[in-house]
Amino acid sequence: MSQQGFTVGIDLGTTTSLVGVFRGGKPELILDPNSTTRSPIVPSLVAMDSRGRLVVGERARTLVNKGQGVREVKRKMETGEKVKLGDESYRPEEISALILKHLKANAELYLNGPVTDVVLSVPALFTQTGIFNTKQAGELAGLNVLHVMSEPTAAALAFGIDHMDVDEKIMVFDFGGGTLDISIVELVDGVIDVTSAFGDTTLGGKDFDEALVELILAKFRAECGDDVEITETAFHQLKSAAETCKIQLSSDDTGFVELLSFGLQDGFPVDLEVEVSRDEFNQETAHLLERARTCVYKALEPKNLRPEMIHRVLLVGGTTYIPAVREMLEEIFPSRVRADVPPDLAVAMGTTIRSAMLTGQTDPSKDILIVDSWAHGLGVEVLTFRDNQPEKAYSPLMEPNTVIPYSVKRRYSLVHFEQNEVEVKVRQTTVRNAYFLEDTVDTGISGVITDIPTSATGVPHDVEIEFSVNVDKLINLTATIPATGQELKLEFNLTDLQLNTQEQVTAAKRRVDELWSKARR
Repeated sequence: MSQQGFTVGIDLGTTTSLVGVFRGGKPELILDPNSTTRSPIVPSLVAMDSRGRLVVGERARTLVNKGQGVREVKRKMETGEKVKLGDESYRPEEISALILKHLKANAELYLNGPVTDVVLSVPALFTQTGIFNTKQAGELAGLNVLHVMSEPTAAALAFGIDHMDVDEKIMVFDFGGGTLDISIVELVDGVIDVTSAFGDTTLGGKDFDEALVELILAKFRAECGDDVEITETAFHQLKSAAETCKIQLSSDDTGFVELLSFGLQDGFPVDLEVEVSRDEFNQETAHLLERARTCVYKALEPKNLRPEMIHRVLLVGGTTYIPAVREMLEEIFPSRVRADVPPDLAVAMGTTIRSAMLTGQTDPSKDILIVDSWAHGLGVEVLTFRDNQPEKAYSPLMEPNTVIPYSVKRRYSLVHFEQNEVEVKVRQTTVRNAYFLEDTVDTGISGVITDIPTSATGVPHDVEIEFSVNVDKLINLTATIPATGQELKLEFNLTDLQLNTQEQVTAAKRRVDELWSKARR
């Protein structure tokens, strides 16, 4: 505990979240006081009850199942898409901040003291926007964010802290509720070297749930007909029931879903009673498993690795409990698939260890050194000529899977000696040696240098780019015209995707605090 308060690590997940504190030389995950199973796992659910009170976590489940709340907001953290809560709409960062406030409150109750500092986790494939917005959510929750680390790196740390003597190439297979992240990690002499990462930010346990919902509905309609009216509330209840059925199918050959008065047929209530076999579930989700398999091989490509060169596959995330997922990995990596750290706890354990390392709570002589990389490459949009025809192209400043922190200086040229302005636009990609703009996406980081004087030499002015990425994967870019001294420092300007001004941040924090004041304790 610092002078200000305790430091914690948080796994802010799509479907569930956890918070931990480092005590007695190890990470200690904090039990959710609202959990009937005395678990540290908190559902990432936010709702408003009929009396206008805010409900977060386990208590929000019934309301969310009735369509009166928000689930899986993490998938919107890179989009800026607002979500409805009560009678108002809120940004994803604001909803995430409420989950973080709930975790913070749980920790303060458990520790009997204030929590001030935090290390947060994000998917390895999160873009600049997702990382920035996650950090912003922490600050809206009243936390000082010490560091934002990738989830597979956190899981590798949770494993590595007790295996300092291991010399292995490890694949961290992190299959959570919303994303699939795969990192290749070299663990040697107490160093965690994240050499490459790949994944799918739109593939997770949520998608297996939705596939199971479709299967259950198809079986229901085959039995009861297509004329059954199903309310939106019934659909929300089915989604929750499907998630429970999916968990059941991880241990049993069959699962059963029963929802009374699920629909109306000719004015009479109709119950849903459907049995699903594990084989049927596997068939319905085979396309999702194939996407995961493709990601595994793509993760090996950057370092030209073959499956037999991987010594251990570390299972992380709740979706790795699905038998078909483990069978797929065992097929590729026979006898090397392990759950050395509890898959649904590993990321939170890692962020907690990292929080202790950053605040001097661990023995520096026994600390693991983390050499991290970023799956995204970054560069600028340029104008080139092909067959004497001008075309826009991508010029890389940093290739995908480059070790961070990272910095570089590059020189470009204006097109014409009389050119009086230039726009600098930052783009990102997961494609190595990318050239075409269609292989990249716009980060929204851009700016213009104006009023550039005509070059007295008749040669176009040079433009110098000074570019860096810090350990939190946040970009800093300065563009300078050396001949004139004109300078441009680039800042975020994604007005639809993030909070850009102090006024916006202040207003968002006020909304979050007002909502929290209505929380049902």
